[in-house]
Amino acid sequence: MTQEACVSLPDGVVSLSSQQTQIRSFVLHFCQAFGLKVNQESDGSLLIHCGTELAETVGVAPTQRICFAPEQVDAHTEYVTLGHPLLDRLLALAKTRGKTTSVLFTFSLDPTFLQLTISYDPTQTPPCDAPIACRRLWTTMGRLRFTNAKSRIVKAKALNQLQVLFYFRVSFISDERQELLVPILIDPTTEAPTYLVGLEDAVSFVAPVHVRATRPEYPLHSENEVASDAPVGLAELLKSGQDVLPKDPYTLLRLYRTATEHLECELASDYAAFAAEAKLRLERERLRIEEYYAGLTQEMLEPLRRVFRRMASLSVRRQLTHSFQAQLKYTDQMVTMKQEANELEAQYTKDLEQLAKEKALRMRELDMKYQCRVVLHLVSVAAVHVPRLEYTFRIAGKQRREITILYDVLRDQIMDFACDACNRALENVVLCSCGDLVCPHCSDVCACGEVVCADCHHTVCHVCGVFLCASCATSCPISQVSRMEIPVCAACRQEYCAECRAMVGDTLGLGY
Repeated sequence: MTQEACVSLPDGVVSLSSQQTQIRSFVLHFCQAFGLKVNQESDGSLLIHCGTELAETVGVAPTQRICFAPEQVDAHTEYVTLGHPLLDRLLALAKTRGKTTSVLFTFSLDPTFLQLTISYDPTQTPPCDAPIACRRLWTTMGRLRFTNAKSRIVKAKALNQLQVLFYFRVSFISDERQELLVPILIDPTTEAPTYLVGLEDAVSFVAPVHVRATRPEYPLHSENEVASDAPVGLAELLKSGQDVLPKDPYTLLRLYRTATEHLECELASDYAAFAAEAKLRLERERLRIEEYYAGLTQEMLEPLRRVFRRMASLSVRRQLTHSFQAQLKYTDQMVTMKQEANELEAQYTKDLEQLAKEKALRMRELDMKYQCRVVLHLVSVAAVHVPRLEYTFRIAGKQRREITILYDVLRDQIMDFACDACNRALENVVLCSCGDLVCPHCSDVCACGEVVCADCHHTVCHVCGVFLCASCATSCPISQVSRMEIPVCAACRQEYCAECRAMVGDTLGLGY
């Protein structure tokens, strides 16, 4: 992704010269990032050649002189400092950079590479000094074998196909927070995620700035029903990447949803580990809370216990005394203590209920605090232009057809070339009599010499399992008594069906 180096403005109070020096440095870095021509004058002022579109965007003349000291101001020079509208517009424009970018692999533009790949001939060997990418092409494409047909390349084309790279910031949130950046590359051709490769050899660039005051923004409006469903982060990136990303919002939204679905599967194990750790911390915290409230309960019960101990002691004294006056005195004290015990018991019951409510509230707060969730934030989107080679083969056998094979130069693989019957990758290719391209597992040669596949065969021999065309399928003699069609090929009928005929003859009394 493209990164812009800029000097951040200070938060605190700084001297005017230091402040203006930082602003001047930011403007220089801004011009460098946007490819603007700048003449630095001897007095520190800058003569900037903006171009028409950027000039209209930021509201200045195509050629603008700016200064950073008030004594340099004249009729043709703008004094830029904190709070100036021009500086605010430059800062706002700089913030949009890095959200979208394009990535291009420059080796695919090398004339030698293009000449060798376009003139690829599987019957020849690559030159000794050919680039590594060309030698890999010869090796991978050389694995293709058309077993029952002749093939030749009638057209070759080099192209850069678009893939979309989404960068997500994933936040696992519970009582603790973990964050990680996850890139996911989606191929619009297959609408499936693929792996990153070779980005260190690529260059990134940002599309030129266009005037948004005089042209509509990226079409995220009511006329497009799908665009209204786009997430906020994606909608913002769509607006800032109108010259980088696919023009159709629906296409990009489908790719975005594919990326999020893949991300959900990819992060399942990480989320499970994070949730397990959070659960352990929750259990420890719940145990601590249980012990804390158990201690409070015991403390609340202690006054009532003291009264009961005094009442037991007073009861023993009353039983041991022999004086009527002393017994009367102890009886009055016992009545007073019972009243005190009843009051303490009522207060204890009330406090215990309040404590139970407080404990339940604390437990709910704990559950909410330790509840695990995942938050996805789309940080940036890149349009990755992947070099690929498109070859058109003309295949001639009992059937004739043309096929297009796409070769991914970066990943050294043939794209989306699969058996028409089982959808497995093809290397040994069989041209079926119906015109399909199938693998050896999905094809057979019928007794008549026709190649039939799993899709077009009429039936299968019940003895050897070979595919049979409609003209070669015969019935086993047992079909006469089984009331069901039992197909058999001619070879198996001749070798094995004598016993079947004998069984049928015995059953029907035909005497075979």
